[in-house]
Amino acid sequence: MLLLLTLALLGSTSSLPRKFYGSTCGTYFCTTSSSGDDLKGLRISRNAVGRLLNIQAKYGNCWGPMYGVRGGNSLQFELWSDEFITSIQGSSLVNVRNVIVTTDEGRNYWFGKTVGEEFSDFPYKRGQVLKGICGFYDLAGIKNLGFEWGDPQVNSTNTQCYNQ
Repeated sequence: MLLLLTLALLGSTSSLPRKFYGSTCGTYFCTTSSSGDDLKGLRISRNAVGRLLNIQAKYGNCWGPMYGVRGGNSLQFELWSDEFITSIQGSSLVNVRNVIVTTDEGRNYWFGKTVGEEFSDFPYKRGQVLKGICGFYDLAGIKNLGFEWGDPQVNSTNTQCYNQ
């Protein structure tokens, strides 16, 4: 069984986050664009007690599917045309409570409040950008997050948008 899992991962074209922050239980999700487009925006909702409930990523002009549970107060951050996310910080206490996005233009955007164990993640090498967010969610919201980094794409090929 371990051999089959290893072979499946070696044959996979998508990269996996090198680390997940938070509790690894629930339903797995990954926002990464199948065409390799760069992440251009985030929409995250949180409830009254501060848990992040769901996450949605934008690639090109298109918002992808929402992962997590419905509800809460939604916050949205969109990048400028040649702007990229270069680091992520956050915190978790049972569920993810906070995500802070930093861009190469020096902009920061906060989703939630810092509560619990803090984390930070950044690219493997200089010049890489955030390509996707993976993690787990359950009925209480986002349990954990992991981040995929890669080289920026020169030309976006994303032409088909997700219907909401």
